[in-house]
Amino acid sequence: TYGVLRANETDPRKRGKPDEDSLYRIASVSKMFNVYEMMILKERGLLNWDDPVEKYVKNFTYNSDGWEEYLSESQGGSAPEERTRKKDSITLRQLATHMAGIGRDYPPIMVPSWPKLVPQETVHHLPNSTEPILETIKELPLVAPPYTYPIYSNTGFNVLGMAVAAAAGGKPEDYPDILHRDIFEPLGLSSAFNITEKTADKVVVPASSSYETDLAFGPYNPAAGQLASLKDLTKVMQTFLNPSRKESLLSPNAMREWLRPLHGFPDDLTEVGAPWEIVKVPDTNGNPRRWYSKSGDLLTTHSNFIFDPTTSFGVIVLMTGTDYNTLNIAVNAIQIFQRAFDQLLEQTTMELYGGYWKSDDGKSEMITYVEKGSLWLSRWFLNGTDIFETLEGPLYPRGRRYGIWSTGRDEEFRVAIGRALPGDVFAGCFPMWATFDPIFAKGAPVDLMLFGGGPDERVAKVPSVDVVMKRNRPPLLASTTECPAVPHCGAHPDAALTLRAAAPDMDSISVAVVTPSGPVFSKTYGALRANETDPRKRGKPDEDSLYRIASISKMFNVYEMMILKERRLLNWDDPVEKYVKNFTYYPNGWEEYLSQSQGGSAPEERGGEKDPITLRQLATHMAGIGRDYPPIAIPSWPKIDPREIMRDLPNSTEPILESIKELPLVAPPYTYPIYSNTGFNVLGWAIAAAAGGKPEDYPDILHRDIFEPLGLSSAFNVTEKNAGKVAVSALGSSETDLALGPNNPAGGQFSSLNDLTKVMQTFLDPSRKESLLSPYTMREWLRPLHGFPDDLTEVGAPWEIVKVPDTNGNPRRWYSK
Repeated sequence: TYGVLRANETDPRKRGKPDEDSLYRIASVSKMFNVYEMMILKERGLLNWDDPVEKYVKNFTYNSDGWEEYLSESQGGSAPEERTRKKDSITLRQLATHMAGIGRDYPPIMVPSWPKLVPQETVHHLPNSTEPILETIKELPLVAPPYTYPIYSNTGFNVLGMAVAAAAGGKPEDYPDILHRDIFEPLGLSSAFNITEKTADKVVVPASSSYETDLAFGPYNPAAGQLASLKDLTKVMQTFLNPSRKESLLSPNAMREWLRPLHGFPDDLTEVGAPWEIVKVPDTNGNPRRWYSKSGDLLTTHSNFIFDPTTSFGVIVLMTGTDYNTLNIAVNAIQIFQRAFDQLLEQTTMELYGGYWKSDDGKSEMITYVEKGSLWLSRWFLNGTDIFETLEGPLYPRGRRYGIWSTGRDEEFRVAIGRALPGDVFAGCFPMWATFDPIFAKGAPVDLMLFGGGPDERVAKVPSVDVVMKRNRPPLLASTTECPAVPHCGAHPDAALTLRAAAPDMDSISVAVVTPSGPVFSKTYGALRANETDPRKRGKPDEDSLYRIASISKMFNVYEMMILKERRLLNWDDPVEKYVKNFTYYPNGWEEYLSQSQGGSAPEERGGEKDPITLRQLATHMAGIGRDYPPIAIPSWPKIDPREIMRDLPNSTEPILESIKELPLVAPPYTYPIYSNTGFNVLGWAIAAAAGGKPEDYPDILHRDIFEPLGLSSAFNVTEKNAGKVAVSALGSSETDLALGPNNPAGGQFSSLNDLTKVMQTFLDPSRKESLLSPYTMREWLRPLHGFPDDLTEVGAPWEIVKVPDTNGNPRRWYSK
């Protein structure tokens, strides 16, 4: 600590020195505690993220008009209570992420002398009750409609505090006592909202505007009224960095859910969460890391709380004075300490997992090393078989090394095998995340790797071949590999596509470039039935030709979910078992599972605390469920018989649900995305149930709610009526004719270029009369939930988001499936 405790004192003997227990006004860092309490109440089942505000704040309403309408009304138009425009509910999530559109400070500061400024006119006089705040929200238009972009709002956080107090069984004025009961006391904090005789001598006072220290914030407490010390915030940060600590107030699952961006600004540097102000700071390897921060500023009191959950360190800055740039001080501290933490992380990773590993019989070996902050596998033999050669053949043609990803469980990793996407420099991490849990052998995934042993006796186990390798040589470092440059393409699309369609591996292509008013380019190439040897029977595809769209079916799955959400038939964060009654999952890791499978308890007997998996987690691949269940089992592994990798799809839901119940998750929920067809099948069954049907009714429900209203020819099966329109590859119709049954929600749909053009038009302009979702819901849907370390790719629901530079070099988010 530096400086003086009471800078307003003229007598140096009275000024004192601050210490770790000195109390600062933390201003807007108070918002972090507001959401902290919300998360605690959510874990207790007392509220949900997407609850409407009026559920807790009974007289809450807002003006849904724009300023043009409002100003005309103020000159003789209708009063607010006479307005009849339909409006969507503002939710707790929107308040917590500044996405509600509510203005900054209500009632607003009125400046009669504008455009001149008189200083005394700009002082914000805080209201002493909730009524003026709620009345202003009712009266004034929002800055922007909900889910447009973040509008920093103290007002919104005050309303959130009112809702949090109500959910906890209190009134707005009880908010400080509720936080004291649920946070301050359990963590042993000296934090408070008002200065008392007991705390007065610990409070830091600035040289000017010292009245702010004594200010009673009243209904503004949830947004900015808290006092806290360096020691207090250190305790809080320790529980955030390691939520497994016994004193933590939130489970690791809740923390993983909380630490998510909801909006990224066009600068590709800053993002907004709940209430996080997320900034990307490069580590010493040049990899951008998301630092979750909350800053707070009054006129002469400033604070910043910032941490990186991946490297597990953070910085706290508390200060008084006219210099307000706490973030600059925090980032300087990060840059000073970052190298030490990165080196420690790299050194620890190498000591635990790097080196040359070999089995006792000499038939299995591997080389692992750390490069640019990541763990890599560059050589991999199992029982005499070169796995790189095996996988580079029929399954995953790729380079000569694989990343090794932690699952978040102790000593448990997955080899990120990935698939080749030649020339696609925008793919980033997508090929890796989409291919976990590819195939099984001996009851375990072939990409699973378990480590163990003491520092001098490290072992690596590969359960799919029952192999144990010992480390023979210490960790290795490898040279840096440059990434390929982004190509520039200025050719007309028709010329490029004509050339691509002539390639021997291409049967047909249908491409459209779509705007809200329709396609500006639309053309088809190749043969409709490429399996026909008679050229007269091959035909030409057109805009109505039907293709198996495979995983684009997942987009329609979430589309239906959003429609049902608008009808209030489900919520994002509903537990899956609410709709799929026999849904449950195995809560432990692979080490435990494998020991149990050798004489342990049956699945229904297994204990272990587990959080419910939600619809949101299924829709964003964040549930941790493996890719395809029941998994493909390969008895000949580590060799591959091509006949063994052909997957027989289950014809009922039972084998899929049984596999989820039996097998460990790839990673705990909300760790990172695990691409999962299985998860999307379960989501489809939940959606069918929410719509009043059974899993087998899923196709009919989509036909009723999406295909028919939009006039689509989309379907899930080939019939006599549509058979002549279906595109068939040169390899034959086996995939085309396949009845996917319970796997329809993940990959069973047929659609045409014309169908997808109609859908895209409604996505680009949800105000169109034929749109099935409101603009509000579309804004809610088009959000990232996870960003990969490549800083290029992100995951939404079910979006695979890629950042592509525009002609000015600004990265733009493209939502793809």
